[in-house]
Amino acid sequence: MPRIARQALEGNYHHVIVQGIAREKIFDTPLLKSTYLKILSTFKQDYDVAVITFCIMDNHAHLLLFSPDSKELSDFMHRVNTRYAGTYNKLKDRVGYVFRNRFLSQAVSDEAYVMNCMVYIHNNPVKAGIVQNAADYTYSGLRCYLEGRGLVDFNAAAALFDTDPDNVEAIMAERSAAADEFCPVWLDTKEDTPSNDALAQSIIAHLTDKPALLRHDKELLPKAIELLRAAGISLGEIARCLSISRSTLYYLTHPTP
Repeated sequence: MPRIARQALEGNYHHVIVQGIAREKIFDTPLLKSTYLKILSTFKQDYDVAVITFCIMDNHAHLLLFSPDSKELSDFMHRVNTRYAGTYNKLKDRVGYVFRNRFLSQAVSDEAYVMNCMVYIHNNPVKAGIVQNAADYTYSGLRCYLEGRGLVDFNAAAALFDTDPDNVEAIMAERSAAADEFCPVWLDTKEDTPSNDALAQSIIAHLTDKPALLRHDKELLPKAIELLRAAGISLGEIARCLSISRSTLYYLTHPTP
């Protein structure tokens, strides 16, 4: 049973979402995601704002923040997004608005809802079909909890629940399994589900920086095929993206006893 603090909430918790204008993928590279997280980390030192968790997707980001003052929260988000917009425009050699609006915010005053919102945020990459397990997504507060480091304010989170990695995993398992029961309607935005081609390329890129040579690697090729199949990619699509024949693929997936 997950260990959760049983006390009245003090102050304000907010589920905040920021989104690229016209659903532009303003966080679509590791550099851009890391840049936004770095800016959040830099400016939270200047404000009475604590990061309970987060998830940075390609065209939007979810934040679960604590602040006893709504103006403080607003000033913090304005400063973060202004700095990121300037950095993004410089990197992309563009001008104009970056975010769809300043930010959207949903007050979360009930203790149970705070926990459910955290689980919902962590599960965003799973919902979008990017990973099968929320813990595998790099740009998420869940990784901070499991690794014991990062942007998350552990002291603030400890007022709500035991932040030990095993307990956080137990909370995720319990509340993810009963999402319909636990979760109200959260602020949301659509993240485009990656095509099978894009998903395959992403999986292969994690395995090797020389994808053209993968079909000749007798040790890595079976692992790649296993991961691609686990992602739900058909054998025909796997053969095509690896540039191998279907007969070769069949041989690799049906070894002779």
